[in-house]
Amino acid sequence: MANKIKTYHLRWIFALGLVWLLSYQAISATTIYLIRHAEKQAGDNPALTEQGHQRAERIAQILKHAEIKAIYSSEYQRTQQTAKPIADSHNLNVKIYDANKLEQFSEQVIQRNENSVIVGHTNTTPKLTELLSNMTIEPMSEAEFGLIYQVIWTQNGADSTPLLEILSSDDK
Repeated sequence: MANKIKTYHLRWIFALGLVWLLSYQAISATTIYLIRHAEKQAGDNPALTEQGHQRAERIAQILKHAEIKAIYSSEYQRTQQTAKPIADSHNLNVKIYDANKLEQFSEQVIQRNENSVIVGHTNTTPKLTELLSNMTIEPMSEAEFGLIYQVIWTQNGADSTPLLEILSSDDK
């Protein structure tokens, strides 16, 4: 009878130890939000329209509880103006990336492994989303301003799995 009790206790101790060990290996996640700049005026390096400024503020509201650690924008005024309300709400500076070197930039983002927002253009946002998610992304039309691509990497040790969600900043 004493041996059965010891075996029973040892099994419970082993089970509890296994539960503790598995819970100790926390699964972490990194989230990247990829956004096309908001509505713009006409011209070579145009500013946002009033509607574009409103959308930029909506995006900042959508992301206000996200634990953003970095915000990136191309060098153009429209992308920087879209990024600014997000940066202000997280007390961060906007960092400029080279939109002509997306592969290098995507590798840097992956290596930095921090929750980030990247503001780009119709030709860069889908391409960068593809590079970060390893998924095929449909081209974006010139009339599309409302998509927010959310790429999430869950990590447990050396394993990394990108997931893709598509959100909207359209006024509802």
